[in-house]
Amino acid sequence: MLLASQEANAASLLGDFTRAREALQRAKETAASVADDSGVTPWSCPPSRRALYALSVALQARDPAAALQAATAADDAWANGAPWVAGTWAQVRFGAGIAYVMMGDLDAAAEQVTPAMSLPPEHRLSTIINYLVRMDAQLAAPRFRGSDIVTTLREQISMFNSARALPATTGENA
Repeated sequence: MLLASQEANAASLLGDFTRAREALQRAKETAASVADDSGVTPWSCPPSRRALYALSVALQARDPAAALQAATAADDAWANGAPWVAGTWAQVRFGAGIAYVMMGDLDAAAEQVTPAMSLPPEHRLSTIINYLVRMDAQLAAPRFRGSDIVTTLREQISMFNSARALPATTGENA
């Protein structure tokens, strides 16, 4: 499942959306034939993580409706007891926010991303930050100039992306 999902993501980054969708379908078919695991290891691919891959492919394909369907699938998985991982959740929120920006619905974008802006700095990995870098680039478009929501979102993105986990301390005072 994980390899097919990663293939889908890679294919979409190369612009091969047919291959990406085929790989997502293989991941879905595989998921139907195997038992769930803990969902929390780097090699796990629970429904919420598969939904995140589908969301990523949809964003690459510039299909915000499909991206929002994937975000809903992740939310449904969590509501039905799938393991919740902060990083996956944040990427889904930010991905859904990007989809709404693509659609020009800035209020909905802000509603999606605001809860995830409180993600602790130690969880702000590059994969998460990259979603906000992408959103910020879209918010910089001329069509959004003069929007108070855009100004607020861009400030939040800047603050989120600049916050870093403090380095581990060593020594007697640790």
